[in-house]
Amino acid sequence: MTVVERLWNAINGFDWGNGKKYYCLTIDEYSSLVEHARDSFVLTNSAFKWGFIKGMRYQKAQEKKKRKAVKK
Repeated sequence: MTVVERLWNAINGFDWGNGKKYYCLTIDEYSSLVEHARDSFVLTNSAFKWGFIKGMRYQKAQEKKKRKAVKK
């Protein structure tokens, strides 16, 4: 199995659960990225970075919820 095949298997086989909406770009976010991208590579790179930031924020929120649940 090639690296590319493993990549697509990982993407397609991932169970998003209930948190999928937190990693999806909104139309406004996508429009903004397209507007400021010089080419498709810049667009892809920016979308990846923004998704990573959204993921970090989501993770922090989940950990905050866990801490609140433990305190109760």
